[in-house]
Amino acid sequence: MKPITHIAYIIVILPLMALLGITTSCTKKLPMTTIAVQDSIRHYYPLVQGTDLTILWRVANTGQTPLVLTDVQPSCGCVVMDMKKDVVIPPGNDIVLRFIYRSEANTGYVRHTIRLFGNIVPKGMANLVFDLNVVVPALGSPDYEEQHKKRNEFDIQTGVKKLVDGDESQRGYWTDDNDYSRGYNRYYWWKSRK
Repeated sequence: MKPITHIAYIIVILPLMALLGITTSCTKKLPMTTIAVQDSIRHYYPLVQGTDLTILWRVANTGQTPLVLTDVQPSCGCVVMDMKKDVVIPPGNDIVLRFIYRSEANTGYVRHTIRLFGNIVPKGMANLVFDLNVVVPALGSPDYEEQHKKRNEFDIQTGVKKLVDGDESQRGYWTDDNDYSRGYNRYYWWKSRK
């Protein structure tokens, strides 16, 4: 009878120990922190279909605890990000998030949201929003967007664009003039930074 009792112990005790280990495992909840994003809602100029748009967002940790970005979810597969998982930003520091918008599959007005998840006040999420018009390439003579693209490429090659516009991370878009895009009432800390 002894082998049966050993088997009974194994069948009963091991699952209970595993359940106990799962329910009492070491989990630590991070304290929430505040962030600031320069121009979290952006309106980009028209883009010819098939071209890529590089978008850079600077995210600053304005809180007292480290910011841990656990996930970044673009609203479309046409927005690709260059970021490793679980990025940690110490208090008072910032990071530049780089996204590439690929316009092959879109035509007309496009609006996308990128959701940042982590220990962010108030509910663990922040939204980055951009919109633009994707224009179909003209057949025959080039339209304004195609001429602008060629001129822009020439200015980049010669260095004129950087002298006039600054670095690529500077503007290239416009925001709404009425308020800071992340200055809504729920983001009270941004208004104190003005």
